Amino acid sequence: FTGAYYQLNNDNFAPGKTAADYEFSSSASWVDVDATGKVTFKNVGSNWERITATPKSGGPSYVYEIRVKSWWVNSGDAFMIYSLAENFCSSNGYTLPRADHLNHSRSRGIGSLYSEWGDMGHYTTEAGFQSNMYWSSSPANSSEQYVVSLATGDQSVFEKLGFAYATCYKNL
Repeated sequence: FTGAYYQLNNDNFAPGKTAADYEFSSSASWVDVDATGKVTFKNVGSNWERITATPKSGGPSYVYEIRVKSWWVNSGDAFMIYSLAENFCSSNGYTLPRADHLNHSRSRGIGSLYSEWGDMGHYTTEAGFQSNMYWSSSPANSSEQYVVSLATGDQSVFEKLGFAYATCYKNL
């Protein structure tokens, strides 16, 4: 998603070296990497990205390849009922995620939006996410849907005529 970021840590470099000992570059225009090794996604791109860390004092470079499997968008600050969330996603060529695609575990890990990226309220306003409940495509019953908090990862049930935010994804 736009505004998503991660930080290259000191354990990504040669022993005794820190990010300050390297110059960073990105192979794609849709990703920025700053002087501290913070990698930020600017917009949707292809699914592979290469970050190169070149030692300022000379020597071999480190190359980090990352694969982005899906791209996420959201409804910004617009609350909506379930049917509007479905329409928001499909009309933009995206899919409303299942509850387990939003969060399959309260612990950090790879594979769902919350477990991989954490509290969405921590990202810039450019990202558009709120620390609140988001619709999933997972039905609880005929009149209710599961929603997931992108602040805590908790799952609840809302009536389809209730209000929550929408986030959608597409595979890259």
